[in-house]
Amino acid sequence: MAHYVASSGLIKDLPIALPQLSGAHTSERIAQTIQEILLRFRVARNKVGYFVLDNAANNNTAVEALATVYRFNAAERRLRCSPHTINLVGQTVIFGVDRDAFNNKQSQHAIEEQYLKEWRQFGPLRVLINVLGHIKTPQQYDKLREFQEQEAVQSKLPKPYKLKELVKPVITRWNSFYSAFKRATELQQPIDAYIQYHIEKTRTSDAYAQARNNQLQDTAK
Repeated sequence: MAHYVASSGLIKDLPIALPQLSGAHTSERIAQTIQEILLRFRVARNKVGYFVLDNAANNNTAVEALATVYRFNAAERRLRCSPHTINLVGQTVIFGVDRDAFNNKQSQHAIEEQYLKEWRQFGPLRVLINVLGHIKTPQQYDKLREFQEQEAVQSKLPKPYKLKELVKPVITRWNSFYSAFKRATELQQPIDAYIQYHIEKTRTSDAYAQARNNQLQDTAK
């Protein structure tokens, strides 16, 4: 990014390069790519600013390598990305297993660990994530759209119906869990109908299997 003040007095923030780094993202290759960009745009040493990066170790060493070339203090110029940190905290609260991170009394650790284990395995967020992960085939997406259309008919919405797509969480994509949960609340009734549909389908299948002494479906996942 280049930050400068235009002749009009307005502050400008522009991306000057978005290179694709193929192969291994080592600190040496990252530093070399950034150095090539700075040279290409004639960014002198006294114009190099700060580096806002996530917490990956190769980003630390890349800034250290650049600091050697451009003669600046790496610790002072290497900034952390606060949204990334906040997302890491949120994911730790949802999925973390470090009971000490909650800073509660040691006498509470054992029961707290059990509660957290149960909540993460059977709580609403885990159940929702499992449901979102289950919907992956064209037939399953069609079934969810069918329930959306039924909701639109019941709500007497005008055609054509504006159907919404699921948003699936990706652990490396910032705010993807928030976006997935937000979209799920917008699709609450169709998702509930989808869950009920598969519960009934599984019950029917299990009853059929039991009547013939066949193995039941694995419904624990």
